[in-house]
Amino acid sequence: LGVHPNPFNPRTKIEFSVAEAGVIRLTIHDLAGRLVADLCEEPYERGRYYVIWGGLDAQQRPVASGIYYYQMTGPAFSEKKKMALLK
Repeated sequence: LGVHPNPFNPRTKIEFSVAEAGVIRLTIHDLAGRLVADLCEEPYERGRYYVIWGGLDAQQRPVASGIYYYQMTGPAFSEKKKMALLK
């Protein structure tokens, strides 16, 4: 699980690997833990993938500069890392 570039403006590429086929959910949260955006929740086969996040919330509004967490959950794991949006 990784982000390139980080810090980013206006978008970043979130890369991830799936070791076991199943439903993968990728979400963005603010520092308070509130859900900002739900990028995907769908079945994936084993392999490497990426999702682009353009710094928008669930209503497609630009979010403020700051630190955000991206979290990936799957059938038997959950991982969270942080990234920085600079405008």
